[in-house]
Amino acid sequence: MALCGPLLSAHFWVNALSHYGLTIPENRSMVPSASASVIFVNPTDEVKWGAAQASRNGDYNAKILLNKELQQPGSGRSTRHIELDISSLTPLSDDGNLYEAGDHLEVMPENDPKVVQAVALNFGWVLDSVFEVDPDSLKDVSPRSLAASIRGSCTVINALTYYADLSSPPTRTMLSIFAEQLSKASPETADTFRPLIMPDSAEFPAFVEKNRTLLELQKNYPQVNQLELGQFLSAVGVMQPRRYSIASSPLSHPTRAHLTVGVVHDILKDGREFYGLASSYLARMPSKNLRAALKSSKSSFGLPTDPKVPIIMIAAGTGLSPFRGFVQERA
Repeated sequence: MALCGPLLSAHFWVNALSHYGLTIPENRSMVPSASASVIFVNPTDEVKWGAAQASRNGDYNAKILLNKELQQPGSGRSTRHIELDISSLTPLSDDGNLYEAGDHLEVMPENDPKVVQAVALNFGWVLDSVFEVDPDSLKDVSPRSLAASIRGSCTVINALTYYADLSSPPTRTMLSIFAEQLSKASPETADTFRPLIMPDSAEFPAFVEKNRTLLELQKNYPQVNQLELGQFLSAVGVMQPRRYSIASSPLSHPTRAHLTVGVVHDILKDGREFYGLASSYLARMPSKNLRAALKSSKSSFGLPTDPKVPIIMIAAGTGLSPFRGFVQERA
Protein backbone atom coordinates (compact mmCIF):
# COMPACT_ATOMS: atom_id res chain seq x y z
CA MET A 1 0.00 0.00 0.00
CA ALA A 2 1.43 3.38 -1.00
CA LEU A 3 1.03 6.08 1.65
CA CYS A 4 1.75 9.78 1.53
CA GLY A 5 1.24 12.93 3.59
CA PRO A 6 -0.73 12.53 6.84
CA LEU A 7 -1.30 8.81 6.35
CA LEU A 8 2.43 8.18 5.92
CA SER A 9 2.99 9.98 9.22
CA ALA A 10 0.25 7.92 10.86
CA HIS A 11 1.71 4.69 9.47
CA PHE A 12 5.15 5.59 10.83
CA TRP A 13 3.93 6.37 14.35
CA VAL A 14 1.73 3.28 14.57
CA ASN A 15 4.65 1.02 13.69
CA ALA A 16 7.16 2.94 15.82
CA LEU A 17 4.97 2.75 18.92
CA SER A 18 4.25 -0.91 18.26
CA HIS A 19 7.98 -1.70 17.92
CA TYR A 20 8.72 -0.25 21.35
CA GLY A 21 5.69 -1.84 22.99
CA LEU A 22 3.85 1.45 23.42
CA THR A 23 0.21 2.23 22.74
CA ILE A 24 -1.58 5.19 21.22
CA PRO A 25 -2.99 7.46 23.94
CA GLU A 26 -6.75 7.09 24.24
CA ASN A 27 -8.82 9.59 22.24
CA ARG A 28 -5.74 10.76 20.33
CA SER A 29 -5.52 10.87 16.56
CA MET A 30 -2.35 9.98 14.65
CA VAL A 31 -3.58 11.95 11.63
CA PRO A 32 -3.15 15.70 12.14
CA SER A 33 -6.23 17.82 11.64
CA ALA A 34 -6.71 21.53 11.14
CA SER A 35 -9.51 23.88 10.22
CA ALA A 36 -9.33 26.79 7.83
CA SER A 37 -10.79 30.15 8.72
CA VAL A 38 -13.64 31.34 6.52
CA ILE A 39 -14.64 34.96 6.01
CA PHE A 40 -18.14 35.61 4.67
CA VAL A 41 -18.33 38.50 2.19
CA ASN A 42 -20.92 41.23 2.52
CA PRO A 43 -23.30 41.50 -0.48
CA THR A 44 -22.35 45.17 -0.78
CA ASP A 45 -18.91 44.11 -2.05
CA GLU A 46 -19.94 43.83 -5.70
CA VAL A 47 -16.44 43.03 -6.96
CA LYS A 48 -15.97 39.98 -4.76
CA TRP A 49 -19.54 38.84 -5.29
CA GLY A 50 -19.04 39.03 -9.05
CA ALA A 51 -15.80 37.06 -8.83
CA ALA A 52 -17.52 34.47 -6.64
CA GLN A 53 -20.13 33.75 -9.30
CA ALA A 54 -17.37 33.04 -11.83
CA SER A 55 -15.32 30.74 -9.56
CA ARG A 56 -15.61 27.36 -11.29
CA ASN A 57 -12.24 25.61 -10.95
CA GLY A 58 -11.31 26.18 -14.59
CA ASP A 59 -12.77 27.74 -17.71
CA TYR A 60 -15.37 26.28 -20.06
CA ASN A 61 -13.31 25.57 -23.16
CA ALA A 62 -14.99 22.62 -24.92
CA LYS A 63 -18.52 21.96 -26.13
CA ILE A 64 -20.52 18.77 -26.55
CA LEU A 65 -21.82 18.61 -30.12
CA LEU A 66 -23.31 15.10 -30.11
CA ASN A 67 -24.30 12.78 -27.28
CA LYS A 68 -26.11 9.57 -28.15
CA GLU A 69 -26.81 6.18 -26.59
CA LEU A 70 -25.07 3.14 -28.09
CA GLN A 71 -26.77 0.40 -26.07
CA GLN A 72 -29.95 -1.29 -27.24
CA PRO A 73 -33.16 -0.63 -25.25
CA GLY A 74 -33.58 -3.10 -22.43
CA SER A 75 -29.87 -3.89 -22.10
CA GLY A 76 -29.77 -2.42 -18.61
CA ARG A 77 -26.57 -0.59 -19.49
CA SER A 78 -25.62 2.80 -20.90
CA THR A 79 -22.71 3.63 -23.19
CA ARG A 80 -22.52 7.09 -24.71
CA HIS A 81 -20.91 8.22 -27.95
CA ILE A 82 -19.90 11.83 -27.37
CA GLU A 83 -18.38 14.28 -29.84
CA LEU A 84 -16.82 17.50 -28.58
CA ASP A 85 -15.52 20.68 -30.16
CA ILE A 86 -11.98 21.00 -28.76
CA SER A 87 -10.73 23.76 -31.07
CA SER A 88 -10.09 26.06 -28.09
CA LEU A 89 -7.88 23.60 -26.21
CA THR A 90 -4.10 23.89 -26.06
CA PRO A 91 -2.51 21.62 -28.72
CA LEU A 92 -0.25 18.81 -27.55
CA SER A 93 2.27 19.22 -30.37
CA ASP A 94 3.59 21.73 -32.89
CA ASP A 95 2.77 19.64 -35.98
CA GLY A 96 -0.61 21.26 -36.51
CA ASN A 97 -2.64 18.52 -34.79
CA LEU A 98 -4.40 19.19 -31.51
CA TYR A 99 -3.78 15.61 -30.43
CA GLU A 100 -2.58 12.23 -31.67
CA ALA A 101 -4.50 8.97 -31.89
CA GLY A 102 -4.20 7.27 -28.50
CA ASP A 103 -4.10 10.50 -26.49
CA HIS A 104 -6.51 11.38 -23.70
CA LEU A 105 -9.07 14.02 -22.86
CA GLU A 106 -9.34 15.07 -19.23
CA VAL A 107 -12.83 16.17 -18.23
CA MET A 108 -13.55 18.14 -15.09
CA PRO A 109 -16.97 16.89 -13.92
CA GLU A 110 -19.65 18.69 -11.92
CA ASN A 111 -21.68 17.34 -9.03
CA ASP A 112 -25.35 16.57 -9.55
CA PRO A 113 -27.44 19.63 -8.51
CA LYS A 114 -29.64 17.37 -6.36
CA VAL A 115 -26.61 16.15 -4.40
CA VAL A 116 -25.33 19.71 -4.00
CA GLN A 117 -28.67 20.92 -2.64
CA ALA A 118 -28.98 17.93 -0.28
CA VAL A 119 -25.51 18.44 1.22
CA ALA A 120 -26.09 22.18 1.67
CA LEU A 121 -29.51 21.58 3.22
CA ASN A 122 -28.08 19.09 5.71
CA PHE A 123 -25.47 21.61 6.83
CA GLY A 124 -27.93 24.51 6.81
CA TRP A 125 -25.91 26.58 4.37
CA VAL A 126 -27.23 29.34 2.09
CA LEU A 127 -26.16 28.34 -1.42
CA ASP A 128 -25.82 31.91 -2.70
CA SER A 129 -23.67 33.12 0.21
CA VAL A 130 -20.11 34.21 -0.65
CA PHE A 131 -17.00 33.38 1.34
CA GLU A 132 -13.22 33.59 1.25
CA VAL A 133 -10.65 31.32 2.89
CA ASP A 134 -8.08 33.12 5.03
CA PRO A 135 -4.72 32.09 3.46
CA ASP A 136 -2.96 32.47 6.81
CA SER A 137 -5.06 29.61 8.19
CA LEU A 138 -3.90 27.05 5.59
CA LYS A 139 -0.54 26.15 7.14
CA ASP A 140 -1.66 22.79 8.53
CA VAL A 141 -4.46 22.12 6.05
CA SER A 142 -4.08 19.41 3.40
CA PRO A 143 -3.10 20.84 -0.01
CA ARG A 144 -5.69 18.51 -1.58
CA SER A 145 -8.54 19.94 0.46
CA LEU A 146 -11.20 22.37 -0.74
CA ALA A 147 -9.84 25.03 1.58
CA ALA A 148 -6.43 24.96 -0.13
CA SER A 149 -7.87 24.76 -3.65
CA ILE A 150 -10.35 27.63 -3.75
CA ARG A 151 -8.68 30.94 -4.57
CA GLY A 152 -10.42 34.23 -3.86
CA SER A 153 -14.13 34.58 -3.27
CA CYS A 154 -16.56 31.77 -4.07
CA THR A 155 -20.22 30.97 -3.54
CA VAL A 156 -21.21 27.95 -1.50
CA ILE A 157 -23.07 26.47 -4.48
CA ASN A 158 -20.01 26.82 -6.73
CA ALA A 159 -17.76 25.27 -4.09
CA LEU A 160 -20.06 22.25 -3.84
CA THR A 161 -20.71 22.00 -7.59
CA TYR A 162 -17.29 22.55 -9.14
CA TYR A 163 -14.74 21.87 -6.38
CA ALA A 164 -15.98 19.41 -3.75
CA ASP A 165 -15.44 15.67 -4.14
CA LEU A 166 -18.87 14.62 -2.88
CA SER A 167 -19.05 11.19 -4.50
CA SER A 168 -15.91 9.50 -3.15
CA PRO A 169 -15.99 7.45 0.08
CA PRO A 170 -14.92 9.21 3.29
CA THR A 171 -11.14 9.11 3.76
CA ARG A 172 -9.27 8.48 7.00
CA THR A 173 -8.11 12.09 6.96
CA MET A 174 -11.71 13.27 6.64
CA LEU A 175 -12.81 11.08 9.55
CA SER A 176 -9.87 12.33 11.60
CA ILE A 177 -10.91 15.95 11.13
CA PHE A 178 -14.55 15.08 11.82
CA ALA A 179 -13.51 13.34 15.04
CA GLU A 180 -11.42 16.31 16.13
CA GLN A 181 -14.12 18.87 15.40
CA LEU A 182 -16.89 16.75 16.99
CA SER A 183 -14.94 15.79 20.12
CA LYS A 184 -16.98 18.23 22.22
CA ALA A 185 -20.26 18.54 20.30
CA SER A 186 -20.64 14.77 19.80
CA PRO A 187 -18.00 12.74 21.66
CA GLU A 188 -19.75 9.44 20.86
CA THR A 189 -19.42 10.10 17.13
CA ALA A 190 -15.80 11.13 17.56
CA ASP A 191 -15.10 7.89 19.42
CA THR A 192 -16.66 5.95 16.55
CA PHE A 193 -14.45 7.64 13.95
CA ARG A 194 -11.10 7.54 15.80
CA PRO A 195 -10.38 3.79 15.51
CA LEU A 196 -11.09 3.98 11.77
CA ILE A 197 -8.33 6.42 10.90
CA MET A 198 -5.42 4.05 11.49
CA PRO A 199 -3.90 2.53 8.31
CA ASP A 200 -4.30 -0.99 9.71
CA SER A 201 -7.93 -0.55 10.81
CA ALA A 202 -9.85 -3.77 10.09
CA GLU A 203 -13.17 -1.97 10.46
CA PHE A 204 -12.52 0.73 7.86
CA PRO A 205 -13.54 -1.26 4.72
CA ALA A 206 -16.88 -2.27 6.26
CA PHE A 207 -17.46 1.32 7.38
CA VAL A 208 -16.86 2.64 3.85
CA GLU A 209 -19.23 0.02 2.43
CA LYS A 210 -22.02 1.45 4.61
CA ASN A 211 -20.97 5.08 4.05
CA ARG A 212 -19.92 5.28 0.40
CA THR A 213 -20.55 9.01 -0.01
CA LEU A 214 -20.72 12.14 2.11
CA LEU A 215 -24.52 12.10 1.83
CA GLU A 216 -24.63 8.61 3.32
CA LEU A 217 -22.27 9.67 6.09
CA GLN A 218 -24.56 12.61 6.87
CA LYS A 219 -27.59 10.30 6.90
CA ASN A 220 -25.99 7.70 9.17
CA TYR A 221 -24.24 10.24 11.42
CA PRO A 222 -26.37 13.42 11.61
CA GLN A 223 -23.84 14.87 14.06
CA VAL A 224 -21.52 15.46 11.09
CA ASN A 225 -23.92 18.20 10.02
CA GLN A 226 -22.78 20.28 12.97
CA LEU A 227 -19.53 21.17 11.20
CA GLU A 228 -18.88 24.77 10.24
CA LEU A 229 -18.04 25.68 6.64
CA GLY A 230 -14.32 26.11 7.39
CA GLN A 231 -14.17 22.66 8.98
CA PHE A 232 -15.95 21.13 6.00
CA LEU A 233 -13.62 22.82 3.51
CA SER A 234 -10.61 21.47 5.42
CA ALA A 235 -11.93 17.91 5.62
CA VAL A 236 -13.30 17.33 2.12
CA GLY A 237 -10.99 16.75 -0.84
CA VAL A 238 -11.05 18.67 -4.09
CA MET A 239 -12.56 17.04 -7.18
CA GLN A 240 -10.08 15.50 -9.62
CA PRO A 241 -10.44 15.47 -13.43
CA ARG A 242 -11.38 12.20 -15.14
CA ARG A 243 -9.26 10.96 -18.04
CA TYR A 244 -10.80 9.31 -21.10
CA SER A 245 -9.10 7.76 -24.12
CA ILE A 246 -9.93 9.70 -27.27
CA ALA A 247 -11.91 7.52 -29.69
CA SER A 248 -11.03 9.41 -32.86
CA SER A 249 -8.10 10.46 -35.04
CA PRO A 250 -7.10 14.06 -35.74
CA LEU A 251 -6.69 13.09 -39.42
CA SER A 252 -10.44 12.45 -39.55
CA HIS A 253 -11.57 15.01 -36.96
CA PRO A 254 -8.92 17.74 -36.54
CA THR A 255 -10.99 19.95 -34.20
CA ARG A 256 -13.14 17.28 -32.55
CA ALA A 257 -12.56 14.56 -30.00
CA HIS A 258 -14.83 11.53 -29.72
CA LEU A 259 -15.38 9.73 -26.42
CA THR A 260 -16.94 6.33 -25.77
CA VAL A 261 -18.16 6.48 -22.17
CA GLY A 262 -19.58 3.59 -20.20
CA VAL A 263 -21.94 5.11 -17.62
CA VAL A 264 -21.18 3.72 -14.16
CA HIS A 265 -24.33 2.68 -12.29
CA ASP A 266 -23.90 0.36 -9.31
CA ILE A 267 -26.91 -1.23 -7.62
CA LEU A 268 -26.12 -2.92 -4.31
CA LYS A 269 -28.00 -5.86 -2.81
CA ASP A 270 -29.71 -3.56 -0.32
CA GLY A 271 -31.11 -1.44 -3.16
CA ARG A 272 -28.74 1.52 -2.86
CA GLU A 273 -27.73 3.05 -6.19
CA PHE A 274 -24.52 4.86 -7.04
CA TYR A 275 -23.63 6.66 -10.26
CA GLY A 276 -20.16 7.46 -11.52
CA LEU A 277 -19.43 11.15 -11.10
CA ALA A 278 -17.94 11.96 -14.52
CA SER A 279 -19.79 9.37 -16.62
CA SER A 280 -23.20 10.36 -15.27
CA TYR A 281 -22.29 14.04 -15.69
CA LEU A 282 -21.45 13.47 -19.35
CA ALA A 283 -24.52 11.27 -19.89
CA ARG A 284 -26.96 13.93 -18.73
CA MET A 285 -25.44 16.69 -20.89
CA PRO A 286 -26.90 16.53 -24.44
CA SER A 287 -25.31 19.85 -25.41
CA LYS A 288 -23.20 21.80 -22.98
CA ASN A 289 -19.91 23.59 -22.50
CA LEU A 290 -17.49 21.87 -20.18
CA ARG A 291 -13.97 22.18 -18.79
CA ALA A 292 -11.42 19.90 -20.42
CA ALA A 293 -7.74 19.46 -21.28
CA LEU A 294 -5.79 17.30 -23.72
CA LYS A 295 -3.26 14.88 -22.25
CA SER A 296 -0.58 13.04 -24.20
CA SER A 297 -0.08 9.29 -23.97
CA LYS A 298 3.66 10.10 -24.09
CA SER A 299 4.28 7.67 -26.95
CA SER A 300 3.63 4.73 -24.60
CA PHE A 301 0.38 3.98 -26.38
CA GLY A 302 0.41 4.90 -30.04
CA LEU A 303 0.64 3.59 -33.56
CA PRO A 304 3.95 2.55 -35.16
CA THR A 305 5.58 5.26 -37.24
CA ASP A 306 5.55 3.01 -40.28
CA PRO A 307 1.90 2.48 -41.36
CA LYS A 308 2.88 -0.83 -43.01
CA VAL A 309 3.65 -2.42 -39.65
CA PRO A 310 0.73 -4.70 -38.64
CA ILE A 311 -0.80 -4.21 -35.23
CA ILE A 312 -2.87 -6.34 -32.86
CA MET A 313 -5.40 -4.35 -30.85
CA ILE A 314 -6.30 -5.84 -27.45
CA ALA A 315 -8.64 -3.86 -25.19
CA ALA A 316 -6.74 -4.55 -21.97
CA GLY A 317 -8.19 -1.99 -19.58
CA THR A 318 -8.55 0.76 -22.16
CA GLY A 319 -11.73 -0.51 -23.78
CA LEU A 320 -12.39 0.01 -27.47
CA SER A 321 -12.05 3.80 -27.43
CA PRO A 322 -8.42 4.33 -28.50
CA PHE A 323 -8.58 1.55 -31.09
CA ARG A 324 -11.45 3.32 -32.81
CA GLY A 325 -9.04 6.24 -33.22
CA PHE A 326 -6.29 3.92 -34.48
CA VAL A 327 -8.61 2.46 -37.13
CA GLN A 328 -9.54 5.97 -38.29
CA GLU A 329 -5.85 6.88 -38.40
CA ARG A 330 -4.95 3.86 -40.57
CA ALA A 331 -7.91 4.47 -42.86
